[in-house]
Amino acid sequence: MEIENILGYLLNTSARLIKHDMEKQLSDFKITTAQWAVLKLLDSWGELTQTEIADKLKSDKATIGSIVTRLRKKDLIVKRLSIKDSRANMICMTEQSKIMVKQIEKLARRTSLNALVGFNKEEKDRLIQALQRIIHNLDEAGNQ
Repeated sequence: MEIENILGYLLNTSARLIKHDMEKQLSDFKITTAQWAVLKLLDSWGELTQTEIADKLKSDKATIGSIVTRLRKKDLIVKRLSIKDSRANMICMTEQSKIMVKQIEKLARRTSLNALVGFNKEEKDRLIQALQRIIHNLDEAGNQ
């Protein structure tokens, strides 16, 4: 089988190209794609613990910890003690990051549109469903 037909190669290459395009879009904001993912997740879900962020982004706690530290230094998030569990810190967006997310969403949409040129709505929907199924399948396999 040729490398151009191997699923892992195709997914990795497309993800790398999308990430590269997003990094160009994010350069003016001085954040990385990983930092953007955390901010977008917080924007969608509200306050979360570092563990919750790691779980939702399918990442490890150490990586999320360093991203949180960098975002705190940039005044884009704050940590607050959890009302429910005094041992846990909640990660919260600042007003600055809420404004930034709205601006970046437009750029992220542009990257997605560029990646999906020539796809009709049905093809886009099927692609998203297929990728979600791949993630679910491998996540389930990893938890067994």
